[in-house]
Parts: sequence; structure tokens; C-alpha cells
Amino acid sequence: MNYKTYAWFGIISFILSLLTFIPLETISRIIYSLSFVASAIFVWGFIDISNKTKNTPLNVGSWAILVISILGALFYLLSSFGLEIVSLDALQDTTQLMSLGIEILAILAIVFISLGAFLIVQGVGLLRLKNKFNGLATAAGILGIITGVSFITILLSFIGLFTMLALDILLIIILFKADEAI
Repeated sequence: MNYKTYAWFGIISFILSLLTFIPLETISRIIYSLSFVASAIFVWGFIDISNKTKNTPLNVGSWAILVISILGALFYLLSSFGLEIVSLDALQDTTQLMSLGIEILAILAIVFISLGAFLIVQGVGLLRLKNKFNGLATAAGILGIITGVSFITILLSFIGLFTMLALDILLIIILFKADEAI
């Protein structure tokens, strides 16, 4: 698969991820699932680049982000179905619902911290591509590190969500340019 194809999947993933904020739950699940598939193919483009350039941080970061994304997608899909079932019982037992809420928050915290750590590793790998992509790789690497730090702090993760959008745009541009650069 050429890098432009990976980039197009990045665009599809980007658009679909924005649409997951639609409040209709069933449509949101379908869009999220499609977004996940497109995102996985998009990330695979960076695994491919890392293999061709022998860039270990980019490889490790991209693989870890792919695994975290798979686990996050499974968690989202399972919890969204599970919460509907539990919410019917929660009317009678609020302790169960509160316990479930704390567990979900703990899992989300682990996902955010893990994602942040590997975004930093991927950011370092992107910085190593500066000789192939010049300032674009440098900007993406720095933005990846900032996004990762934001996610790790948890309290600043809302900033990370915005910087992640900008990072995705830079990563899409890198993939469009990768056919000539690599």
C-alpha cells in the first residue's frame, strides 16, 4: 500500500472521529468502529515508515498506539453495551453504578497515561525523520510530545485532545509526502 492511501485513511479517521460526538448512541458506535478501522490503517503507515527508516522510537510508539487503540475501541464498544444493561439495574442499586463509574474512570486514566507515554515515544521518532521531512517532522514530533505530556497529566488531557487534532493533520501531510521522501 502506498503512503497516500494511508494518508487518505487518516483523513477518513479524522472526519469520523469528529462525528463520534453525535449524540445518537447507535450511530456513534458505528462511526466509532469505522473510525477505528481507518485509524488502524493510518497508524500502520507509520509502522511501515519506521521499518523502512529503521526508526525504533517511531516503530515502538506506533505499535503501542495501535495496541492501545485496539484496547480502547474494545473497551468503548463493550462498556457502551454494558452500561445500557447496568443502567437499568442502577435505578435500584446506585452503589453498583458508582462502583462501575470509578472503574471506568480508572481504566480511562490508564489509557490516557499509556497513550501519552507512547505519543512521546512516537514524537521522538518523528523528530528523527527531520532529515526526510524537514520542519514538518520536527513540528509533528514536538506536537506529539506536547500531546503526550498533556495526556499523561490527565488534568490537561483536554488540551491534548485539541493538539491531537493538529498532530493528526501533520501526520496526514507527512504520509502524503512520504512517497517522495522515503
